[in-house]
Amino acid sequence: MKLIDILKELYLTTHYKDRKKERVDNITNISIPKESLGDFTLNQVKEPLIKYIQEILNKKLISLESVNMSLSETYRIGYKFFVPVIESNNKKYPITITTLKGTGTYYYIIVKNNELVTIVISDVEDFEKEVRDHSKRNYGDEPVKILNVPGFIYPIDLNKVMGIEGPKREKSSSENEPYTIRTDYRKGADFEHEKFGKGKIVNTSTGVGGKGDANGKLDWVEVDFGKVFVSGGKPQTVRRIPNIYTKIYFDNPFE
Repeated sequence: MKLIDILKELYLTTHYKDRKKERVDNITNISIPKESLGDFTLNQVKEPLIKYIQEILNKKLISLESVNMSLSETYRIGYKFFVPVIESNNKKYPITITTLKGTGTYYYIIVKNNELVTIVISDVEDFEKEVRDHSKRNYGDEPVKILNVPGFIYPIDLNKVMGIEGPKREKSSSENEPYTIRTDYRKGADFEHEKFGKGKIVNTSTGVGGKGDANGKLDWVEVDFGKVFVSGGKPQTVRRIPNIYTKIYFDNPFE
């Protein structure tokens, strides 16, 4: 089941609205490792980085608020929603965010019965335990399910934050891709390419399951098109197709 099929429209509780004001609209401070700053100082990046994070958070929340989640009628849903990190020198550095109510590096969302219950900011990576504890404190024992929103780990380039370019992330159109877009590219599944024709998937960069990464992408898939060609002086029928997108990438309402 695709994430977009689970979601329709959610009711915003008063508690959620209060936590949104406290933990999104009122970010009071940030802390990031010194080695991630590059040529900048923390004083230089602090204000624009807070504004940038708030813009991204609000954009994602607006997308979430406009949908519904039938799965939440059975489970208390915990979303790993937003983890901003500084991307510098091919490394990712954590951002510690201080808000009017709470400090942490992870933003989580809790949903139950099609209601956005709360926004949590936490240092706890094992969010399932936190959701269960929250449920026990307020509602007693009930089934819990943890979902990862595609792209919940959000790399931030300080050069973009400090420059003219804003937090816009461009996507290509699925119609522009030379192959049929799939939800996943598991081993044995059909694959059709406008240049090479129809074939069967034999392997992918993420293993035989062929799942995309957090952004719904794979580095490559290998497809047996059943047509002999010569590569490296050897005849073969399997081609490696690079830079593959899943339907999640194009359907993701949080981008």
